[in-house]
Amino acid sequence: SMEELPGNARLLPVDKTTENNARVYDLGGHIFHDANGVCNRMIDQTQEGTGTHLDGTLSVVLASVGGSALKIVRVKEGGSYLFKDLEEGTYKLILTDQAVAEGDFPVPSLPENWVFVGEQQGSMPGAGIDAEADGMIVVTLNSLTQSVNFGIQQPPSADEKAYVIPAPFNGQVIRLNGSLTGGMMSPNQLTGRDPEDAHAPGGLNGNTGNRRLVIRTLPEEGILLYGDTPVKQGQVIDNYNKNELALKIENPAVSMIDFSYSFYDAAGSLSEPSSYVLNWITNNPLPVRLESFKVSGGKGDAPVLLEWNTSAEENTDRFEIEHSIDALAWKKIGETAAEGNSSIVRHYRFSSTDHVTGNNYYRLKTVDRNGAFSYSTIGSLKIEASSGNSYLYPNPAVRVLNVKSELTGSKKALFFDSSGNIVSPPIEFSGQEMDISKLPAGRYFVRITDSRGNVKQYKATISR
Repeated sequence: SMEELPGNARLLPVDKTTENNARVYDLGGHIFHDANGVCNRMIDQTQEGTGTHLDGTLSVVLASVGGSALKIVRVKEGGSYLFKDLEEGTYKLILTDQAVAEGDFPVPSLPENWVFVGEQQGSMPGAGIDAEADGMIVVTLNSLTQSVNFGIQQPPSADEKAYVIPAPFNGQVIRLNGSLTGGMMSPNQLTGRDPEDAHAPGGLNGNTGNRRLVIRTLPEEGILLYGDTPVKQGQVIDNYNKNELALKIENPAVSMIDFSYSFYDAAGSLSEPSSYVLNWITNNPLPVRLESFKVSGGKGDAPVLLEWNTSAEENTDRFEIEHSIDALAWKKIGETAAEGNSSIVRHYRFSSTDHVTGNNYYRLKTVDRNGAFSYSTIGSLKIEASSGNSYLYPNPAVRVLNVKSELTGSKKALFFDSSGNIVSPPIEFSGQEMDISKLPAGRYFVRITDSRGNVKQYKATISR
Protein backbone atom coordinates (compact mmCIF):
# COMPACT_ATOMS: atom_id res chain seq x y z
CA SER A 1 0.00 0.00 0.00
CA MET A 2 0.99 3.65 -0.31
CA GLU A 3 3.46 4.86 2.27
CA GLU A 4 2.08 7.75 4.40
CA LEU A 5 4.87 10.33 4.54
CA PRO A 6 4.80 13.43 6.76
CA GLY A 7 4.35 17.03 5.66
CA ASN A 8 4.53 17.68 1.93
CA ALA A 9 6.60 14.59 0.98
CA ARG A 10 5.91 12.96 -2.38
CA LEU A 11 3.63 9.93 -2.29
CA LEU A 12 4.53 7.54 -5.13
CA PRO A 13 1.93 5.10 -6.49
CA VAL A 14 2.51 1.43 -5.82
CA ASP A 15 2.86 -0.71 -8.98
CA LYS A 16 1.04 -4.06 -8.93
CA THR A 17 -0.09 -6.66 -11.48
CA THR A 18 -3.51 -8.32 -11.57
CA GLU A 19 -4.25 -11.90 -12.54
CA ASN A 20 -4.75 -10.84 -16.19
CA ASN A 21 -1.41 -8.97 -16.13
CA ALA A 22 -3.07 -5.49 -16.08
CA ARG A 23 -0.97 -2.94 -14.22
CA VAL A 24 -2.67 -1.35 -11.22
CA TYR A 25 -1.57 1.41 -8.86
CA ASP A 26 -2.47 3.09 -5.59
CA LEU A 27 -3.11 6.82 -5.88
CA GLY A 28 -3.56 9.37 -3.13
CA GLY A 29 -2.51 12.69 -1.69
CA HIS A 30 -3.59 15.39 0.74
CA ILE A 31 -6.07 18.18 1.11
CA PHE A 32 -4.00 21.11 2.38
CA HIS A 33 -5.23 24.19 4.22
CA ASP A 34 -3.16 26.49 2.01
CA ALA A 35 -3.60 30.19 2.84
CA ASN A 36 -1.22 31.43 0.11
CA GLY A 37 -2.41 29.18 -2.72
CA VAL A 38 0.02 28.83 -5.62
CA CYS A 39 1.65 32.22 -4.91
CA ASN A 40 4.65 30.23 -3.61
CA ARG A 41 4.43 28.00 -6.73
CA MET A 42 3.16 24.94 -4.87
CA ILE A 43 0.20 23.54 -2.95
CA ASP A 44 1.21 22.94 0.67
CA GLN A 45 -0.01 23.11 4.26
CA THR A 46 0.42 26.62 5.69
CA GLN A 47 -1.65 26.10 8.84
CA GLU A 48 -1.05 23.80 11.80
CA GLY A 49 -1.22 20.07 11.06
CA THR A 50 -0.60 17.83 8.04
CA GLY A 51 -3.84 18.66 6.21
CA THR A 52 -7.56 19.02 6.74
CA HIS A 53 -10.80 17.13 6.20
CA LEU A 54 -13.03 20.01 7.44
CA ASP A 55 -14.56 17.98 10.27
CA GLY A 56 -15.17 14.95 8.07
CA THR A 57 -17.18 16.74 5.38
CA LEU A 58 -14.83 16.11 2.43
CA SER A 59 -14.59 13.27 -0.07
CA VAL A 60 -12.44 12.73 -3.15
CA VAL A 61 -14.18 11.23 -6.18
CA LEU A 62 -12.36 9.21 -8.84
CA ALA A 63 -14.31 9.83 -12.04
CA SER A 64 -14.05 8.93 -15.68
CA VAL A 65 -12.87 11.62 -18.13
CA GLY A 66 -16.55 12.13 -18.91
CA GLY A 67 -17.24 12.91 -15.26
CA SER A 68 -19.04 9.76 -14.06
CA ALA A 69 -18.09 8.72 -10.50
CA LEU A 70 -16.19 5.41 -10.34
CA LYS A 71 -14.99 5.36 -6.72
CA ILE A 72 -15.43 7.62 -3.70
CA VAL A 73 -13.22 7.83 -0.59
CA ARG A 74 -13.60 9.97 2.51
CA VAL A 75 -10.74 12.29 3.41
CA LYS A 76 -9.06 11.23 6.65
CA GLU A 77 -8.59 13.46 9.69
CA GLY A 78 -5.02 14.37 8.74
CA GLY A 79 -6.13 15.43 5.27
CA SER A 80 -5.00 12.31 3.36
CA TYR A 81 -6.95 10.16 0.92
CA LEU A 82 -6.10 6.94 -0.93
CA PHE A 83 -7.49 4.93 -3.86
CA LYS A 84 -6.16 1.37 -4.11
CA ASP A 85 -5.63 -0.93 -7.08
CA LEU A 86 -6.48 1.40 -9.96
CA GLU A 87 -5.79 0.32 -13.51
CA GLU A 88 -3.63 2.46 -15.78
CA GLY A 89 -5.61 5.17 -17.53
CA THR A 90 -6.81 8.75 -17.41
CA TYR A 91 -9.15 9.89 -14.63
CA LYS A 92 -10.61 12.96 -13.02
CA LEU A 93 -10.14 13.58 -9.31
CA ILE A 94 -12.86 15.77 -7.78
CA LEU A 95 -12.95 17.22 -4.25
CA THR A 96 -16.47 17.68 -2.87
CA ASP A 97 -18.53 17.98 0.29
CA GLN A 98 -21.65 16.61 -1.43
CA ALA A 99 -23.02 13.08 -1.11
CA VAL A 100 -21.93 11.11 -4.21
CA ALA A 101 -22.76 7.59 -5.42
CA GLU A 102 -21.11 5.59 -8.18
CA GLY A 103 -22.51 6.67 -11.55
CA ASP A 104 -23.29 10.21 -10.40
CA PHE A 105 -21.79 13.24 -12.14
CA PRO A 106 -20.36 15.14 -9.16
CA VAL A 107 -19.24 18.77 -9.11
CA PRO A 108 -16.42 20.23 -7.00
CA SER A 109 -17.92 21.72 -3.85
CA LEU A 110 -16.82 23.01 -0.44
CA PRO A 111 -18.65 24.11 2.70
CA GLU A 112 -19.70 27.74 2.92
CA ASN A 113 -16.82 30.24 3.33
CA TRP A 114 -14.22 27.88 1.84
CA VAL A 115 -12.71 28.14 -1.66
CA PHE A 116 -10.34 26.17 -3.88
CA VAL A 117 -6.86 27.65 -4.36
CA GLY A 118 -5.21 24.98 -6.51
CA GLU A 119 -4.40 21.38 -7.40
CA GLN A 120 -0.95 19.87 -7.96
CA GLN A 121 0.64 16.57 -8.91
CA GLY A 122 3.75 16.07 -6.80
CA SER A 123 5.38 18.70 -4.60
CA MET A 124 8.07 20.25 -6.78
CA PRO A 125 7.69 24.09 -6.85
CA GLY A 126 6.22 25.25 -10.14
CA ALA A 127 5.62 21.73 -11.51
CA GLY A 128 2.37 19.80 -11.90
CA ILE A 129 0.07 22.73 -10.97
CA ASP A 130 -3.37 22.57 -12.60
CA ALA A 131 -4.34 25.52 -14.79
CA GLU A 132 -7.62 26.16 -12.94
CA ALA A 133 -8.10 26.27 -9.16
CA ASP A 134 -11.49 24.58 -9.28
CA GLY A 135 -11.29 21.44 -7.09
CA MET A 136 -10.85 19.12 -10.07
CA ILE A 137 -7.79 17.76 -11.88
CA VAL A 138 -7.22 15.27 -14.73
CA VAL A 139 -4.62 12.60 -13.92
CA THR A 140 -2.99 10.09 -16.26
CA LEU A 141 -2.15 7.16 -13.97
CA ASN A 142 1.03 5.22 -14.68
CA SER A 143 4.31 4.35 -12.97
CA LEU A 144 5.44 8.00 -13.02
CA THR A 145 2.32 9.47 -11.43
CA GLN A 146 2.93 11.25 -8.14
CA SER A 147 0.56 12.24 -5.34
CA VAL A 148 -2.26 14.65 -6.15
CA ASN A 149 -2.83 17.41 -3.61
CA PHE A 150 -5.70 19.89 -3.30
CA GLY A 151 -5.41 23.34 -1.71
CA ILE A 152 -8.32 25.06 0.00
CA GLN A 153 -8.64 28.17 2.15
CA GLN A 154 -11.06 30.67 3.67
CA PRO A 155 -11.44 33.79 1.51
CA PRO A 156 -11.24 37.33 2.90
CA SER A 157 -14.17 39.63 3.56
CA ALA A 158 -14.51 43.39 3.18
CA ASP A 159 -16.39 45.39 5.81
CA GLU A 160 -19.52 47.42 5.05
CA LYS A 161 -18.94 51.11 5.85
CA ALA A 162 -21.53 53.85 6.50
CA TYR A 163 -20.82 57.28 8.01
CA VAL A 164 -22.85 60.39 8.77
CA ILE A 165 -20.91 63.63 8.17
CA PRO A 166 -21.66 67.36 8.28
CA ALA A 167 -23.12 68.73 5.04
CA PRO A 168 -20.10 69.17 2.72
CA PHE A 169 -19.48 71.96 0.24
CA ASN A 170 -19.11 71.49 -3.51
CA GLY A 171 -15.56 70.42 -4.35
CA GLN A 172 -14.68 69.39 -0.79
CA VAL A 173 -12.13 66.57 -0.58
CA ILE A 174 -12.73 64.16 2.32
CA ARG A 175 -9.83 61.92 3.29
CA LEU A 176 -10.98 58.40 4.20
CA ASN A 177 -8.54 57.99 7.08
CA GLY A 178 -10.43 59.23 10.16
CA SER A 179 -9.12 62.80 9.92
CA LEU A 180 -12.45 64.62 9.29
CA THR A 181 -13.57 66.70 12.30
CA GLY A 182 -16.74 68.50 13.29
CA GLY A 183 -19.28 65.68 12.88
CA MET A 184 -20.75 62.64 14.60
CA MET A 185 -18.53 60.30 12.57
CA SER A 186 -15.20 60.55 10.79
CA PRO A 187 -15.00 58.46 7.59
CA ASN A 188 -12.21 55.99 8.15
CA GLN A 189 -10.13 53.56 6.12
CA LEU A 190 -11.25 50.48 4.20
CA THR A 191 -11.05 47.35 6.32
CA GLY A 192 -11.66 43.63 6.01
CA ARG A 193 -10.99 40.27 7.61
CA ASP A 194 -8.85 37.28 6.65
CA PRO A 195 -9.17 34.40 9.14
CA GLU A 196 -5.83 32.88 8.05
CA ASP A 197 -3.64 35.98 7.87
CA ALA A 198 -1.27 35.75 10.83
CA HIS A 199 0.39 39.02 9.80
CA ALA A 200 -2.81 41.03 10.31
CA PRO A 201 -4.28 40.27 13.75
CA GLY A 202 -6.31 43.47 13.46
CA GLY A 203 -7.65 42.54 10.02
CA LEU A 204 -7.04 43.88 6.53
CA ASN A 205 -6.51 47.64 6.43
CA GLY A 206 -4.27 50.43 5.17
CA ASN A 207 -2.01 50.72 8.21
CA THR A 208 0.86 48.54 7.04
CA GLY A 209 0.83 49.48 3.34
CA ASN A 210 1.06 45.87 2.13
CA ARG A 211 -2.60 45.17 1.30
CA ARG A 212 -4.15 44.75 -2.13
CA LEU A 213 -7.71 45.75 -3.01
CA VAL A 214 -9.88 46.55 -6.02
CA ILE A 215 -12.47 49.30 -6.49
CA ARG A 216 -15.58 47.55 -7.79
CA THR A 217 -17.94 50.52 -8.41
CA LEU A 218 -17.40 54.29 -8.45
CA PRO A 219 -19.44 57.13 -6.91
CA GLU A 220 -21.97 58.84 -9.19
CA GLU A 221 -21.99 62.22 -7.44
CA GLY A 222 -18.29 62.72 -6.93
CA ILE A 223 -14.78 61.46 -7.66
CA LEU A 224 -12.82 58.77 -5.82
CA LEU A 225 -9.15 59.76 -5.57
CA TYR A 226 -6.03 57.80 -4.74
CA GLY A 227 -2.93 59.90 -4.36
CA ASP A 228 -4.96 62.84 -5.78
CA THR A 229 -5.52 60.88 -9.04
CA PRO A 230 -9.05 59.78 -10.06
CA VAL A 231 -9.62 56.05 -9.58
CA LYS A 232 -11.06 53.96 -12.43
CA GLN A 233 -13.69 51.25 -12.00
CA GLY A 234 -11.98 47.89 -11.53
CA GLN A 235 -8.68 49.53 -10.60
CA VAL A 236 -6.44 47.39 -8.39
CA ILE A 237 -4.64 49.29 -5.62
CA ASP A 238 -1.46 47.57 -4.47
CA ASN A 239 0.12 48.47 -1.12
CA TYR A 240 -3.02 50.32 -0.02
CA ASN A 241 -2.22 53.37 2.13
CA LYS A 242 -5.18 54.78 4.08
CA ASN A 243 -3.87 58.35 3.78
CA GLU A 244 -4.06 58.30 -0.04
CA LEU A 245 -7.77 57.49 -0.53
CA ALA A 246 -10.29 60.36 -0.64
CA LEU A 247 -13.71 61.37 -1.98
CA LYS A 248 -14.27 64.66 -3.80
CA ILE A 249 -17.85 65.94 -3.44
CA GLU A 250 -19.43 67.27 -6.65
CA ASN A 251 -23.13 67.43 -5.74
CA PRO A 252 -23.75 68.09 -2.02
CA ALA A 253 -27.52 68.42 -2.64
CA VAL A 254 -27.98 64.64 -3.00
CA SER A 255 -27.15 63.88 0.67
CA MET A 256 -25.17 60.69 -0.13
CA ILE A 257 -22.12 59.38 -1.98
CA ASP A 258 -20.88 55.80 -2.17
CA PHE A 259 -18.59 53.26 -3.87
CA SER A 260 -17.77 49.57 -3.36
CA TYR A 261 -14.54 47.64 -2.91
CA SER A 262 -13.05 44.17 -2.29
CA PHE A 263 -9.85 42.91 -0.65
CA TYR A 264 -7.44 40.29 -1.99
CA ASP A 265 -5.74 37.88 0.40
CA ALA A 266 -2.33 36.18 0.26
CA ALA A 267 -3.70 33.43 -2.02
CA GLY A 268 -5.12 35.94 -4.49
CA SER A 269 -8.74 35.18 -3.52
CA LEU A 270 -11.08 38.15 -3.79
CA SER A 271 -13.74 39.05 -1.24
CA GLU A 272 -17.33 39.79 -2.16
CA PRO A 273 -17.84 43.55 -2.76
CA SER A 274 -18.86 45.77 0.15
CA SER A 275 -20.23 49.30 0.14
CA TYR A 276 -18.64 52.47 1.50
CA VAL A 277 -21.33 55.13 2.07
CA LEU A 278 -21.22 58.74 3.28
CA ASN A 279 -24.53 60.33 4.31
CA TRP A 280 -25.28 63.90 5.32
CA ILE A 281 -28.28 66.10 5.97
CA THR A 282 -28.70 68.88 3.44
CA ASN A 283 -28.67 72.50 4.51
CA ASN A 284 -32.49 72.71 4.27
CA PRO A 285 -33.81 69.97 6.59
CA LEU A 286 -37.50 69.59 7.36
CA PRO A 287 -38.76 70.74 10.76
CA VAL A 288 -38.62 67.24 12.23
CA ARG A 289 -35.98 65.99 14.63
CA LEU A 290 -35.17 62.28 14.15
CA GLU A 291 -33.44 61.05 17.30
CA SER A 292 -32.79 57.41 16.35
CA PHE A 293 -33.31 54.89 13.56
CA LYS A 294 -32.73 51.17 14.22
CA VAL A 295 -33.00 48.08 11.97
CA SER A 296 -33.13 44.56 13.46
CA GLY A 297 -34.60 41.06 13.02
CA GLY A 298 -34.79 39.13 9.76
CA LYS A 299 -33.52 35.80 11.16
CA GLY A 300 -35.19 32.69 9.82
CA ASP A 301 -38.73 33.60 8.79
CA ALA A 302 -38.89 36.61 11.12
CA PRO A 303 -39.68 40.02 9.59
CA VAL A 304 -37.26 42.94 9.67
CA LEU A 305 -38.20 45.50 12.34
CA LEU A 306 -37.57 49.22 11.81
CA GLU A 307 -37.86 51.50 14.83
CA TRP A 308 -37.35 55.26 15.05
CA ASN A 309 -38.00 58.14 17.46
CA THR A 310 -38.68 61.81 16.87
CA SER A 311 -38.35 64.52 19.50
CA ALA A 312 -40.01 67.32 17.49
CA GLU A 313 -42.38 67.46 14.49
CA GLU A 314 -43.93 70.37 12.65
CA ASN A 315 -46.44 69.82 9.81
CA THR A 316 -44.98 66.36 9.22
CA ASP A 317 -47.29 64.18 7.07
CA ARG A 318 -45.74 60.71 6.88
CA PHE A 319 -42.67 58.50 6.89
CA GLU A 320 -42.09 56.43 3.76
CA ILE A 321 -39.92 53.33 4.24
CA GLU A 322 -37.50 52.48 1.43
CA HIS A 323 -35.43 49.33 0.86
CA SER A 324 -32.35 48.61 -1.28
CA ILE A 325 -29.96 45.71 -1.84
CA ASP A 326 -27.02 47.91 -2.86
CA ALA A 327 -27.69 51.33 -1.21
CA LEU A 328 -28.03 52.74 -4.74
CA ALA A 329 -31.42 51.73 -6.19
CA TRP A 330 -34.29 52.25 -3.71
CA LYS A 331 -37.87 50.91 -3.58
CA LYS A 332 -40.71 52.11 -1.38
CA ILE A 333 -42.03 49.21 0.74
CA GLY A 334 -44.50 51.02 2.98
CA GLU A 335 -45.37 54.13 4.92
CA THR A 336 -46.44 55.22 8.40
CA ALA A 337 -48.47 58.30 9.26
CA ALA A 338 -46.64 60.91 11.33
CA GLU A 339 -48.02 62.60 14.43
CA GLY A 340 -47.80 65.88 12.51
CA ASN A 341 -47.08 68.43 15.23
CA SER A 342 -45.34 67.39 18.42
CA SER A 343 -42.75 68.59 20.92
CA ILE A 344 -42.37 65.32 22.83
CA VAL A 345 -40.69 62.01 21.96
CA ARG A 346 -42.74 59.91 19.56
CA HIS A 347 -42.04 56.23 18.88
CA TYR A 348 -42.62 54.55 15.51
CA ARG A 349 -42.35 50.92 14.35
CA PHE A 350 -42.63 49.22 10.97
CA SER A 351 -42.16 45.51 10.14
CA SER A 352 -41.27 44.24 6.68
CA THR A 353 -40.82 40.93 4.91
CA ASP A 354 -39.29 42.74 1.91
CA HIS A 355 -35.73 41.51 2.45
CA VAL A 356 -33.27 39.27 0.64
CA THR A 357 -30.40 37.00 1.57
CA GLY A 358 -27.28 39.12 2.01
CA ASN A 359 -27.06 42.87 2.51
CA ASN A 360 -30.24 44.90 3.04
CA TYR A 361 -30.40 48.68 3.37
CA TYR A 362 -33.26 50.79 4.75
CA ARG A 363 -33.95 54.51 5.01
CA LEU A 364 -36.82 56.81 5.95
CA LYS A 365 -38.21 59.44 3.61
CA THR A 366 -39.83 62.09 5.80
CA VAL A 367 -42.52 63.95 3.84
CA ASP A 368 -43.96 67.32 4.92
CA ARG A 369 -47.61 68.31 4.37
CA ASN A 370 -46.53 70.67 1.59
CA GLY A 371 -44.72 67.82 -0.22
CA ALA A 372 -41.15 68.67 0.79
CA PHE A 373 -39.10 65.69 1.93
CA SER A 374 -35.74 64.63 3.34
CA TYR A 375 -33.98 61.31 3.93
CA SER A 376 -32.70 59.71 7.11
CA THR A 377 -29.36 58.03 7.50
CA ILE A 378 -29.16 54.50 6.10
CA GLY A 379 -29.64 51.46 8.32
CA SER A 380 -28.19 48.14 7.17
CA LEU A 381 -28.82 44.50 8.01
CA LYS A 382 -27.08 41.38 6.69
CA ILE A 383 -29.36 38.35 6.51
CA GLU A 384 -27.71 34.93 6.32
CA ALA A 385 -28.83 32.31 3.86
CA SER A 386 -31.28 29.69 5.07
CA SER A 387 -29.96 26.21 5.67
CA GLY A 388 -29.51 23.95 2.66
CA ASN A 389 -27.07 23.58 -0.19
CA SER A 390 -27.00 26.07 -3.05
CA TYR A 391 -24.59 25.76 -5.96
CA LEU A 392 -24.06 25.90 -9.72
CA TYR A 393 -23.29 22.79 -11.77
CA PRO A 394 -21.49 21.59 -13.78
CA ASN A 395 -18.54 23.74 -12.79
CA PRO A 396 -16.62 24.20 -15.10
CA ALA A 397 -19.46 24.49 -17.62
CA VAL A 398 -19.44 24.73 -21.41
CA ARG A 399 -22.86 25.77 -22.73
CA VAL A 400 -25.34 25.33 -19.86
CA LEU A 401 -25.24 26.14 -16.13
CA ASN A 402 -27.76 24.67 -13.69
CA VAL A 403 -28.76 26.37 -10.43
CA LYS A 404 -29.60 24.37 -7.31
CA SER A 405 -31.12 26.80 -4.82
CA GLU A 406 -34.34 28.01 -3.22
CA LEU A 407 -34.68 30.83 -5.80
CA THR A 408 -38.11 30.73 -7.45
CA GLY A 409 -39.92 32.01 -10.54
CA SER A 410 -38.21 33.94 -13.29
CA LYS A 411 -34.53 34.72 -12.68
CA LYS A 412 -31.87 37.08 -13.98
CA ALA A 413 -28.14 36.29 -13.87
CA LEU A 414 -25.32 38.84 -14.08
CA PHE A 415 -21.74 37.70 -14.75
CA PHE A 416 -18.84 39.79 -13.37
CA ASP A 417 -15.14 39.42 -14.13
CA SER A 418 -12.45 39.58 -11.40
CA SER A 419 -12.37 43.38 -11.68
CA GLY A 420 -16.09 43.68 -11.00
CA ASN A 421 -17.07 44.53 -14.59
CA ILE A 422 -20.31 43.12 -16.02
CA VAL A 423 -19.30 41.03 -19.05
CA SER A 424 -22.65 40.61 -20.83
CA PRO A 425 -26.33 41.64 -20.75
CA PRO A 426 -28.37 39.86 -18.04
CA ILE A 427 -29.25 36.24 -18.79
CA GLU A 428 -32.94 35.67 -18.07
CA PHE A 429 -34.26 32.16 -17.41
CA SER A 430 -36.81 30.16 -15.43
CA GLY A 431 -36.40 26.78 -13.84
CA GLN A 432 -32.84 25.68 -13.08
CA GLU A 433 -31.06 25.89 -16.45
CA MET A 434 -29.45 28.93 -18.08
CA ASP A 435 -27.79 29.23 -21.50
CA ILE A 436 -24.16 30.47 -21.24
CA SER A 437 -23.08 29.56 -24.78
CA LYS A 438 -22.49 33.21 -25.73
CA LEU A 439 -20.16 33.96 -22.81
CA PRO A 440 -16.38 33.73 -23.34
CA ALA A 441 -14.31 31.23 -21.37
CA GLY A 442 -13.12 32.46 -18.00
CA ARG A 443 -13.78 32.61 -14.27
CA TYR A 444 -16.73 34.70 -13.09
CA PHE A 445 -18.67 35.94 -10.10
CA VAL A 446 -22.37 35.24 -10.76
CA ARG A 447 -25.24 37.14 -9.11
CA ILE A 448 -28.72 35.64 -9.60
CA THR A 449 -31.91 37.51 -8.63
CA ASP A 450 -35.34 35.88 -8.63
CA SER A 451 -38.78 37.41 -9.14
CA ARG A 452 -39.14 38.18 -5.40
CA GLY A 453 -35.83 40.04 -5.26
CA ASN A 454 -33.92 37.25 -3.48
CA VAL A 455 -30.25 37.25 -4.43
CA LYS A 456 -27.66 34.48 -4.56
CA GLN A 457 -23.98 34.87 -5.47
CA TYR A 458 -21.70 32.16 -6.84
CA LYS A 459 -18.39 31.57 -8.58
CA ALA A 460 -18.33 29.77 -11.92
CA THR A 461 -15.79 28.73 -14.53
CA ILE A 462 -16.70 28.55 -18.23
CA SER A 463 -14.50 26.49 -20.54
CA ARG A 464 -14.57 26.06 -24.29
